[in-house]
Amino acid sequence: MSAKEIYCNSIRSEFESYYANWTPNTKLELGDFGYIVNNCFMKMGNLKSNLGIYFESSSFSDSSQFQIARKSDIELAFKASGDVESIANASVTVKFNRKDAVFLKCHCVRTESIDSLISLIEPLKSKKEWEMEYVIISDLFHTNNNTILISNNKGAEVVLECDNPAIANLNGNMNVGLKILKQSGTDFVYTSIDSIIPFVRVAKLYKRFLSDERRVKYGADYSIDRIVGDEENSVIFDLKRID
Repeated sequence: MSAKEIYCNSIRSEFESYYANWTPNTKLELGDFGYIVNNCFMKMGNLKSNLGIYFESSSFSDSSQFQIARKSDIELAFKASGDVESIANASVTVKFNRKDAVFLKCHCVRTESIDSLISLIEPLKSKKEWEMEYVIISDLFHTNNNTILISNNKGAEVVLECDNPAIANLNGNMNVGLKILKQSGTDFVYTSIDSIIPFVRVAKLYKRFLSDERRVKYGADYSIDRIVGDEENSVIFDLKRID
């Protein structure tokens, strides 16, 4: 498998509600729309700039830690050089025990979300160019202090050095400004203290038929159009996040 396939499948497997952004430093915005292809978001446009559909959104601070580091796949070895006051040469060695494994560690600092998905249903229905297979980015996760490594064979190894002498304990705090000293057997190596978007959450517009009885029950929650000439069924549109 390619590095892209390994990464996208791993994100979907480890974080079931999220889809990968490849490459992880590709810039994305709320309201970007496109397709999910092999567990990866593929952008085709943006609701605001391409379709003139506007929405309210919220942004809030976050302190979540995201990590993919299965003990069966990864071995970590930490080393501190010099004394406690100066450990500029502190390093961590990441060794992979199998091919096509992913090591990811990042710190989420900010999350953005569309406030009301329901408010987008009517505008989307009115756009002839809208495809029912499209998905919309509903949530963005901005992370910093990112380390993403992908192996292409068993025994792959990456040695990373901490370039911040003020950090006295590298173990458990490895995302502190790292530079690559050595690598072998890897498909993809990425380290950055800057903000990226490694994965997103998406929403999709669904369309289905409901009986009049169900229409009464769900009518307050969804946008409904009656089909002309059909007294038995109604069409229900629902825009919801994909789990």
